[in-house]
This record gives sequence, structure tokens and C-alpha cells, in this order.
Amino acid sequence: MPTPMRSPIFLLLLSVPFSALRAQDIVTDDLAYFWEAYDAIRQEPDTNAHLPLFQELLQDRGTPGLKAIQQARRYTAEDYVAAIRNYPAYWESIRRNEARALAYIPEIAAGLQRFRQLYPDGASAAIYFEPGVFRTPGTAVDGVVVIGAELSFADTATVCWELPASMDYVRAYAQQNPIDGLVFLAVHEYVHTQQSAAYAYDLLSQSLFEGIPEFLASLSTGQASVQPAFAYGALHREEVLARFAEEMHNPFYYHWLYNSSDNEFGVRDLGYFVGYTLAEAYYEKQKDKTKAIKALVELDFESPAAVAALVEATGVFPEPLSVYQAAFDARRPVVEAVEGLGDNLESVPYGKAAMAVRFSEPMDRRFWSTGYGEAGESAFPAITALTFSEDGRTMVYEMDLEPGKAYDFVINSGYRTADLRPLQPKVVRFKTQPR
Repeated sequence: MPTPMRSPIFLLLLSVPFSALRAQDIVTDDLAYFWEAYDAIRQEPDTNAHLPLFQELLQDRGTPGLKAIQQARRYTAEDYVAAIRNYPAYWESIRRNEARALAYIPEIAAGLQRFRQLYPDGASAAIYFEPGVFRTPGTAVDGVVVIGAELSFADTATVCWELPASMDYVRAYAQQNPIDGLVFLAVHEYVHTQQSAAYAYDLLSQSLFEGIPEFLASLSTGQASVQPAFAYGALHREEVLARFAEEMHNPFYYHWLYNSSDNEFGVRDLGYFVGYTLAEAYYEKQKDKTKAIKALVELDFESPAAVAALVEATGVFPEPLSVYQAAFDARRPVVEAVEGLGDNLESVPYGKAAMAVRFSEPMDRRFWSTGYGEAGESAFPAITALTFSEDGRTMVYEMDLEPGKAYDFVINSGYRTADLRPLQPKVVRFKTQPR
């Protein structure tokens, strides 16, 4: 297959100094392949030919960026073909915006150059502009950045009438005029490729994971974040920080990150604002700004000690983090009783058993979690059924127990209340009677 011609916008990159940006660092090839596939599918009346056309014109020719975005968001060929068939007016409005979007590439290159000056120890990472199917405007995966064109190229004029109610989030996102935040988005995701850990473990660490790239993107581009959370956070800073402090040790953070506006504040993604606030405060307090940026980029988000040390250094929260941890733990539900195994846990009858776990508060019946204890998989029971009571206060475990065996497992914090407070883990240990 011949390769598509690179646009004049892309060729402008060749004038950027090599030390700042290599020609292969920003790749738009898959957009051209996609539009070839799109046109062929729209013009082909035989629907049985659509998947083969997609495979030939896009999938077989795609760059590593296409494979990365498909892997990251589990896109299938069927997803693409269905979107092409069902939303042509939407796609055409995105297509009209493509030249405008790609005109931002020199600004993206300048933002990356500035970030590399701020953090000279960074590794090179390519940025791919990719067709997607409405699950991300941009993300970092396996050391590369992928920009989802179908979302990030949208603006307030994007045609959304074809989209079903289940895709109202696309309408809401288009109204934020994301195309004008494309430079900021690309640099934010690029910073993610430089971070030393791939994920975090609670609201605080995950907010830093997102807020640090948001702060460094602002520092690198000279632009402010366009997320609505920042305008709201600036006007309600103390209220937001106080409420965040109550929840920051929660492993379930979906009222604060990657959420809709259906929460107590009526604003999505306030965790980004808090993480940015912490990053900015840390940076401002450090005399050596180069070391400060290095510390922010290389923060180990999987280490509670490292996260706590950085946050304590910001002075944003008036109390030590241990105080907030203790207060949060005190509000967590607990297992009040484990019933049905008999009075002697050293001599439980073997065979079929029904163990009732009673909670101090109603649990969200959509979630449950049972894990291995210290003895590992070999001491985990054969669970044949789980039944939640209607009020969420009791879970019944039906089990097949072997004779003469020691069992050791944990009713753990995957259980949660409707407002996302996780259960305090409860260890369950017992021994069955010999045969």
C-alpha cells in the first residue's frame, strides 16, 4: 500500500530543532488512512464488504499508534464500522475541523520543547493522532501518546443530533470546545509518558497522577487548563479542599475523577484541580525549580510514603495526612458478625455451608470482594453462590468445605457503601472437622 502524503502542517515540524522534536514524534498518518476507509465504507452499499474495507484501508496499514489506542480502549473493527454507518454527520463535522486541529501541531511541538527544557532527563515519546470510537480524547499508553481525533477535534458546532442518549457525554464534551485545548491535552499526555509509575492507589495519589501533568502542561504551554473543574475550584477552593481531605484516602475516587457532573458539586473531575493545586504549591515552595519539577515528574505514585512526603511539603492541608487517614478509617463500615459456621471455629462441619456476613451499614449490592488470606490460594474456600440481602446488610456465602482443612480468607474493601466508603477488611479463619 502506498503511504499517504504528509500535510504541509506536518512538514512544518521539520523546521523545529532536532533536540526539541524529531520528525517522527508527531504522526498523523492514520487519519488519512481512516478517511480513505470512511469514504469507501460510506460509498459501498454491500454491508458485508464494510469490515474487509476497514481491514484493508486502515487496520492493515495502521501505525503503532492505532494499535495503541485500540488496545487501550478495546476498540474493535466492528466498533469503527458501526460508528461510520450510524453517525456520518458527526464524522463530517470532525473532518471539517481536521485542518484547524492539525494547525496546532507547531504549538504542540513548542510546548514539548519547553517541557523538555524544564525536564531535560525525559525520554522521547511519539504522539499519534488517531481515529477512535468515543472512549478517549487522549491518553498515554506504553510510552506513547494517542490523541483521539473524533473527540479532541470537536467544538461547539460539532453535529451531535445522530448520537443516542447514551452518548450525551460526547455532546457535553463538544460544548467545552475541546479543539482549542488540543495543545494542552497533548502536552499533558506527554508528561504522563515520563512518569515513573503507571497507576496510583487512592484519591490523593491518583489526583496527583493527573494534576501534576496538568500543572506541567500549563507551565510548558503558558495556557490555563480549560477544564470546568478549574473555574469552579478557583471560586470554591476552601470548600473543595476540605471535602477532598475527608475523602483523599479512599481507593474509590469516582466522585472526583473520570466522572460525570452528577456529584455533590455538580462539576466533574475536581481531582484534577486538587492535584494541580498540590503540584503548584510544591513547586512554589521549592527554591530549586529544576529539582522541584524532577520530583513532581518522578514521584512514585505507588508509594504512600513518597506521596505523603510531597503533599506534606505543600502545606495545603492544615493537618498531617495521618489525621485525615484516621478520620476516614473511622467512617468506614465494618463486618459486625460472621454467622452460620457454628460456635467452634476449630471444628466446623465439612460439606455444604452457608456463611452469613453482616455489615454495620448497607452495602452497594453491585459490588463485593473476597480475597486470599495469609495462607494464599490453597486456603480459599470453594464458593458456589453469593446472595446479597435486599437491604444490603448481609451477604450469604454458600461454600463446599473439605474435611480436615484450615481456611483463611478476607472479606475485603471491594465492598463499599453507596457513597463509596470501603469496608474495613475482615479476616475469616476456621478449620473443618476431620472425615
